Amino acid sequence: MPNENKRPWYRNPTYLGPIAVIAAAIISSPIWVPLIFQEPDFRIFINPMQGAVEQGGVITTVITIKGIHGYDHTVSLSSCGQPSGIVIAFVPQFGKPSYTSSVTINVESNVPVGDYTTIIKGRGADGKEHNCSYTLTVKPHPPPTPTITPTPTITPTSMPKVWEIGYDDNSYGEFDQLDRYPFPGPFPWHYNVSEPPINFQKKSTILLVHLLISIFLFVMNNQKMIFS
Repeated sequence: MPNENKRPWYRNPTYLGPIAVIAAAIISSPIWVPLIFQEPDFRIFINPMQGAVEQGGVITTVITIKGIHGYDHTVSLSSCGQPSGIVIAFVPQFGKPSYTSSVTINVESNVPVGDYTTIIKGRGADGKEHNCSYTLTVKPHPPPTPTITPTPTITPTSMPKVWEIGYDDNSYGEFDQLDRYPFPGPFPWHYNVSEPPINFQKKSTILLVHLLISIFLFVMNNQKMIFS
């Protein structure tokens, strides 16, 4: 018949002592302390972590500050490591986790071409500090595209011109704007026509007619002088 007064093993003082020692050793171990008693803190993330921009250009990225285990201190942002001519601005520059900040990176035109690593720091009001890195590639600025000015189209304008054919004491015969042929005058006719310049065949015909008329008048004048 089993002994009813016998205690279970976990109530036996013989076993309780070693069990308590082992439990205390496990709890006080450095491996378990961070898991049981975690301290409030924050983490910093950047996305994207790299980018490329031309000289004189602007590029943006986003930083996320995330609090863990109830972290409630203000975290301010700053940057370091970038060369002169690269200006980094945060909007907002500080706040309580969790929050996001827009990062604008301005690259001046005189920044040399190459790869640059910028360190983004987050510093809490309690002194805790974490950081992340951003890789920036500066590319050469392309040469300006030449501007091609279109050639203006010249539309001919038709303007009426007066062509004068005839002769008097103080003028020359005019067959067009450029050619002038001297003939003795005076002549008994004088007329104007509003038309384009006459062609070479008409010009020659008119010249021959004028020549014949001049000869005829010359002969008639000589005959008058003879008979008189």
